[in-house]
Amino acid sequence: MKAIDHGEETNPTSRRKRRFSWSVRLALLAVVVALPSSIWRILMIYGRLPGTEAFRDANSGDTGYVLALTVIEMLAAFAVLALTLGWFRPIARHTPMPWWLPGALGFLGGAVITWMFSYSMVFGTLGGSRPDQGLVHGGALVLMVAVYAPLLVWGPLTLGASAEALARDRKVRRGKGPGELESVVGEQLTPPLAPLADFRG
Repeated sequence: MKAIDHGEETNPTSRRKRRFSWSVRLALLAVVVALPSSIWRILMIYGRLPGTEAFRDANSGDTGYVLALTVIEMLAAFAVLALTLGWFRPIARHTPMPWWLPGALGFLGGAVITWMFSYSMVFGTLGGSRPDQGLVHGGALVLMVAVYAPLLVWGPLTLGASAEALARDRKVRRGKGPGELESVVGEQLTPPLAPLADFRG
């Protein structure tokens, strides 16, 4: 009689549930691409980035604005991740809020981000309106471009994650019972951090 190794997964369904859905993967990538520019902005405003002194001096009166922009940027990224993990679903279930509202807001936010960073920033820069006002040069400019370039895909990633989450919730709404929810979502919903703890790639 063959002994069972309890250290390995023997249930393919259990293993599948520990994988993120596509919406969660896209939302995680959205957080990753938004993070470098936020870190750069904070380091710049507090004088920790050589070569950005002139740019920092030009924005010395806007420290509060820069910090607020950074906080809003990261909150937006993590809000989409929360949406894809289903953390807004209990709110919609226990309030008059329409089930589709969180996904629709995420999609709208993705459209705004796409316009800001995938369109306006690119064509503004090509037209000679640099975000750094032409005050950053050399290696510091290369670093700034490197941390801001990922923002080009932040909007499309947010759009994709929100659209997939909205379609998933609509599918659940059209007849999937609570017991079948995990098979639709592709992740453990409770406790909230379980998907992150159980992910195996």
